[in-house]
Amino acid sequence: MSMNRFIIMVLLISLLSLLTSCGNKEEDKVIVRSQTVTVENSTLSNSYSTDELKERYDLTLLKDEETGYIKMEGNFDDIQIQNDLDALTVLSQFQPILQIDRLTFACKIESVENDVTVYNMTQMYQDVPVYQYGFRLLTDQDGVLISIDGRYARDISCRAENAISPREAREVINGDIEINSYELMIYRKDSGISFPMWYLDVSKGEKTGYILLNAVSRTILECTDFSE
Repeated sequence: MSMNRFIIMVLLISLLSLLTSCGNKEEDKVIVRSQTVTVENSTLSNSYSTDELKERYDLTLLKDEETGYIKMEGNFDDIQIQNDLDALTVLSQFQPILQIDRLTFACKIESVENDVTVYNMTQMYQDVPVYQYGFRLLTDQDGVLISIDGRYARDISCRAENAISPREAREVINGDIEINSYELMIYRKDSGISFPMWYLDVSKGEKTGYILLNAVSRTILECTDFSE
């Protein structure tokens, strides 16, 4: 009789473990960006003013005052980038023009056509990436800087950890939409309001897309239209 009870207990524990693993299945899809490059504020001092930088590098600047987007081109023959720290150093060098007040970025490096390398420097806030904020640094095959473009948010103020769980996010999404991965990010409205959100990589049938979900109010901010 005791052996039967033992077997039943083992079966119950196995069943509970299986249910727990199923319940945590979606949590396992959470993307965490742990590799960031940072330079403390004290090192942001630059020996050149904005006007001096423009003259030194013969800069051509395009700036959208509404969105804050900046594109900068010039004669950068003496600037080489070989890794993420080099890219961060260059951002520090042009900090007066790019209006960066804290150099904390996550770097993703990729190669594109004509041997151009792109350093995608995503702005970070409290170790969480800021959605659609940061800079792209393009270099040629020798690592010489070609251009910088992007934007920086200086007025973010929110608690990045104050977020609903992936399981709670799942409850907001239609059951026929499959969530491939979650990534916690900061969403900043043009008005300057900021809050944490879940970036959901999703699919429905053969179509793929995304959903931006406010991680505080559980409201959908943007999403792919799967009805088309």
